[in-house]
Amino acid sequence: MRVDRNTTFREIFQFPAFSALVPYLIGNCEIPDPDWTLEEMQKHFPDWVPEVIGPGLERFACLAEGSPACGSEDAGESGIAYDIYSEEEMEKAPGLRTTKLFFMPGRPGMPYVVICPGGAYGAVCTLKEGFPTGAALNRLGYNAFVLCYRVMDEKNLRERRTEGILPLPQEDLAAALHFIRAHASGLRIPADRYAVAGFSSGGHLAGTWAIPELGAARYGIPAPEMLILVYPAMDPTRFTGEIEGLILDNMFGTERSSIDVERWNVNRHITKAYPPVYLMHWLDDPLISVETSREMVRRLSACGGQYIYRELARGGHGFGPGDKETADIWLADAVRFWEKQEAMR
Repeated sequence: MRVDRNTTFREIFQFPAFSALVPYLIGNCEIPDPDWTLEEMQKHFPDWVPEVIGPGLERFACLAEGSPACGSEDAGESGIAYDIYSEEEMEKAPGLRTTKLFFMPGRPGMPYVVICPGGAYGAVCTLKEGFPTGAALNRLGYNAFVLCYRVMDEKNLRERRTEGILPLPQEDLAAALHFIRAHASGLRIPADRYAVAGFSSGGHLAGTWAIPELGAARYGIPAPEMLILVYPAMDPTRFTGEIEGLILDNMFGTERSSIDVERWNVNRHITKAYPPVYLMHWLDDPLISVETSREMVRRLSACGGQYIYRELARGGHGFGPGDKETADIWLADAVRFWEKQEAMR
């Protein structure tokens, strides 16, 4: 499949290898018109960048087709799309059917990254932030998993309006990692050598995963070796603009308290035990203040934590990893930092 600025969403949705996967590609994102091209989508929503979406979707399409040229022979007998819950669990709780785990194989034996796209906990921006990041990691040899986790879709909005979606996404990340670790041999990956990457609200999900009482330790899973956080929503008190009310309602519900908000404020939980962090934010982010990331850096520095912080002048919010060249540069920087931490152990 070739994807360029003139590719329409209808063409993407009708690609044969995607026949059962379309809901997870979109992840509750609203596509106003399936006949819009990616270029038209960008005109209305500037953070939908064809040069970012294209390489990721092409890589994923090649894997979905099962082409040996794409490395799909390393994806296991069941392909690249996995349920993280059993059929029995999904029968009892139909909302679990909105979850899915996609495997984008790199080189066998290399570590893996679980990617949590953002979407204000109301959507999962797989096309913008998931597949492009996975494709870039694959080019560096790293294995990647893209997680579609539960969000405040129409059904959850009715059932959880007053209490919010948390901690359901954390439960989904736990289920994904239990699945990955149980199948590590077949997937040809080291079970416990992993990082978690997150964008925006997915950055909040990744950040909470490193907090013992909220994340990995709570679910009996080893902590990640590193976090990769891009314009992350770490501090719920610093949301700005149109996202503020929406994401707070999605996270904590309409009857939230200040105690709820503080409990899930990642920056309040940072200690020396927090894993190394590669962090990026843009000064002109209109939705999540750059001060969120600066505060994280201050707290990591104060407790002697390991981190790299990249602050860029222009980029806004929601643009994903950048085009192919940009993604390759900064992700290579991130994995070098990861490798350095491993060498120091």
